[in-house]
Order: sequence, then C-alpha cells, then structure tokens
Amino acid sequence: MTHGAHRLVAHRLGGDPLPRFLTGGLACYRIYATADDRHLTVGALEPKFFVRLCEVVGRPELAELHLDGARQEELAGELAGVFAARPLAEWLELFDGEEVAAGPVATLAEAAAEFGSPVSELRAPAVGEHTEAWRQELGLA
Repeated sequence: MTHGAHRLVAHRLGGDPLPRFLTGGLACYRIYATADDRHLTVGALEPKFFVRLCEVVGRPELAELHLDGARQEELAGELAGVFAARPLAEWLELFDGEEVAAGPVATLAEAAAEFGSPVSELRAPAVGEHTEAWRQELGLA
C-alpha cells in the first residue's frame, strides 16, 4: 500500500502548479460558508465541473478564471459572496443531479450519525484519567 501511495503522488515531486494547490490555493477547491453558517465543499478541479458550477450558481463568467493563478483570491471572493447568499440546504437542492463537484460539510453530530458510533457511546478520557495505570505499566509508580 505504501508503494502504491507513493506512486500516486510522485507527480508532485516537481512541485505544485500553484502554492497550496489542494489546501485552499485554488478557488475551485475550497470550503465556503453559506447563509446559515454551514459550509459547502467545492472540489471542481476539472474544468467541466467548474464551468457547470458557475452556470448553476448563475455566474458563468467566473469560469474563465478557473486556473488563473493570479486571480484565485478574486475568484474565491466572488464565490464566497455567491455561497453566502443561500443556506446550505438550498445549495444542495440546487446542485442535486448536477455535475458540480460540491457537497456539504457535515457537523460532528451529522458525521457521527452517518458514519460513526452514536454520540452517547463516545467519551474522551478526562485529563489524567489513565495516568496512574500508565505509570504502573511503565514501572514508574
């Protein structure tokens, strides 16, 4: 698995085409706040997905800025304004069935309900709760 993962990212040895390429450097690959203080992920690296996203949100002219490195912050600002105008549920409804490469950021409760154990079963240990047991196991008690 390790060798496969290394082969998968070997293309990045020459550097990223833009700084922070997949960590906020591109406006088409970011997280945006919505009107209800929720968040929407956009992962539209491929031009066809970004073009369609811009069309669906009513801003087709933004598509030409897709990979213009000098204008990513300007584009991100425009998209932030667009996404801030509606609550998350409205965006998800609008994007349903569209090829836009966008989706919701789940809250912790939503993620736990969907993918994890029920929240009532999860409990982080208190600070120092296991200290004495570890000290004994290490022969320090």
